[in-house]
Amino acid sequence: MGYHLVARTCLRCLVLVWLAALVLPTASWAANRYVRAGAIGNGSGSDWTNAYPDLPASLVRGDTYYVATGSYSYHFFSDAESGTSVITVKAATLADHGTNTGWSAGYVGQASFANAPAATTWVFTTGYYTLDGVYGCGPSATCGFRVDASKTATTGCGQAGSAVQLEGGVGNVTFRYIEVKGTANTALDPNNINDSGFFSRAANHDLYFGHVWVHDQGGLWMVLDGDDKVIIEYSWFRNNHSTPLCHSEGIALRAPSGLGNTNLTIRYNRFENADGTAYIGTPVNLGLTGPTSSNWYVYGNIFSYNAAESNGQPKAAGIFQIFSIKIAGDFSFYNNTISTLDNGPLASGSCRIIFATGSVNTRVEKLTVRNNIWYNCVNAIAPPGTGLSGLVTQIWDHNAYFATPLSGSGDPSELNASGNPFKNVTQNLGATDFHLLKDTSAWNPLASPYNIDLDSVTRTSSRGAYQFAPSRPNPPTNATVR
Repeated sequence: MGYHLVARTCLRCLVLVWLAALVLPTASWAANRYVRAGAIGNGSGSDWTNAYPDLPASLVRGDTYYVATGSYSYHFFSDAESGTSVITVKAATLADHGTNTGWSAGYVGQASFANAPAATTWVFTTGYYTLDGVYGCGPSATCGFRVDASKTATTGCGQAGSAVQLEGGVGNVTFRYIEVKGTANTALDPNNINDSGFFSRAANHDLYFGHVWVHDQGGLWMVLDGDDKVIIEYSWFRNNHSTPLCHSEGIALRAPSGLGNTNLTIRYNRFENADGTAYIGTPVNLGLTGPTSSNWYVYGNIFSYNAAESNGQPKAAGIFQIFSIKIAGDFSFYNNTISTLDNGPLASGSCRIIFATGSVNTRVEKLTVRNNIWYNCVNAIAPPGTGLSGLVTQIWDHNAYFATPLSGSGDPSELNASGNPFKNVTQNLGATDFHLLKDTSAWNPLASPYNIDLDSVTRTSSRGAYQFAPSRPNPPTNATVR
């Protein structure tokens, strides 16, 4: 009797253990691992003394890889997916560096991943990764991670590759606090190096780009080739290059593989000194016979030109150039600030949203342009209008124009004024403070999430990227939290 009772009890225990193994997440057994350039321990990654000297070729699902300051090689992220288990690669800080075994405060600092002359620095063929530089990140704040493509040497259109490339079908990848450095090439054809910052191929999804600093590409800042659920926010993009043979734009929203870009959010970014077709363009979307893109939300951004911070290239021919594309659902352009895109040095360029080829090969169901500020534009910001442009429904109201000709929109809520409305915006180095000196005419109130400005302040009245607040201090431009 006692024997059977013990047997039944043991059986119950085994069943409970088996059920627990099924129910408990994989993360319960996740480990911290350590990467340090120049490490000379046993290379197991178990602590800072025995750290990997470079990011190992194979990474373990669910684990976190802390990376110390130093120089590292390029990497292929191709680890087999395991459900939703994420691999995290993050910069080490004083506050968060895992174990104290072998730790030194000197390990805090930028980790720079560099490419070979003909290689992409980071390539993703599988998903569920988080790459987190943790701190920075911008022109005057060092990012925890740098992806450095400056060694790229291959010339010709589309030959130079990109700093970060996501192959098709990749999902759930997060990039935070990462500098993406380009070649800074401005050579003319055929000697141009046409490198890109981020390149995401078709059918990728659930991508997040936050607090990234993308600059000095010989081609484009970013290419999205037909992706779904993409967020680009709190980032700074500066200086790219376009040539007659290798025509570029800042960001290209393409659809070469039969999939449109859907559920796209671009918010709270700074786009500076774009060259080529536009700051954001729509090449290779196959016109009215191509796929349908939908639901684009562009709000709280700053599109600007600053001569002292430029690479000396011509100005882009528009904020957006919309052509050869079908866009369904919402296309919203709210509370953005646009400055000097067709004025001053290199006076080419345009401050407008342009429907370049018209209804012959373009159809956009609805465009809403509301609560934006245009400043220091030579030419009037005329709305594209419906019909021949390819636009079906246009809503254009509560926009403000400073030192810019009348738009001709006929909107009674339009604000027209002379002068410079910003705290410090000129063509001098560092003169890019777009906070308002005084409030604008009232905005058209918008619900969440559009009621937050670039500083995360709740909007109550202002047009443009920032809510006017006379007593609040400007946010620091070089703060580093480690």
